[in-house]
Amino acid sequence: MKRRKIIWSPKAETELLQLIIYLNTEWGEPTVESVLDKIDRLLLLASRMPYIFPKHPKLKQRYFIVNTNQSLL
Repeated sequence: MKRRKIIWSPKAETELLQLIIYLNTEWGEPTVESVLDKIDRLLLLASRMPYIFPKHPKLKQRYFIVNTNQSLL
């Protein structure tokens, strides 16, 4: 199955780094690894089948992923 390229915006990269730092400080390395594993699985799925996720309301041909109730990818 064809995989599409995932493009991270600079803002998304910064927010992910901030999330990792926060989780590591408050909850420790096992939590960081768990969250990153979940993100990796979602990104792999999105690269293969982006159309199963909602389209971005403002950016045509862009999709977003609901990771948890508190975060979007």
